[in-house]
Amino acid sequence: MSAPSCKYFDGCSAPLCPLDPQSMTHVSWFPDEATCTRADLKMTPWIARQRKIARVTARDFAAGAFTHGMLSHDITIRHGLTGLDPDKGPPDRTETDWMKAHPERRQLSDEERAVLRARVAKSGALSSGRRSPESSQSRAQMSSATVPVSEAGGGPV
Repeated sequence: MSAPSCKYFDGCSAPLCPLDPQSMTHVSWFPDEATCTRADLKMTPWIARQRKIARVTARDFAAGAFTHGMLSHDITIRHGLTGLDPDKGPPDRTETDWMKAHPERRQLSDEERAVLRARVAKSGALSSGRRSPESSQSRAQMSSATVPVSEAGGGPV
């Protein structure tokens, strides 16, 4: 990469640079290393995955190395995710093995998405102390019941 193409060139310590094709083919990234800080490139999917992996593996020093191909692979990032062991064999073979072990996320159908939304809405209502829509109907039926009130005291008889 040449200095004029990026204003952060002199102070950047990110090993994987989206403007440097050489770094994207020959360099591995560890979760404790820097990521690209350019505002126009921050939302690039693989850079966003770098930040998420760094956040998820913050205290895991055995997280391993990730290549550009692995970061471009759309997977679910969870605690316990590990990359490649830099001390093992050729990166090409282990990278393909890693990708086979971590399949890409599949797109949900509209029906699956509706079921998940309903489940989240129900769990959100339960955890916040609110009642679910089914229980609010019974509460409305109970409040519509008339309670006799004494004329003198204003309270229930």
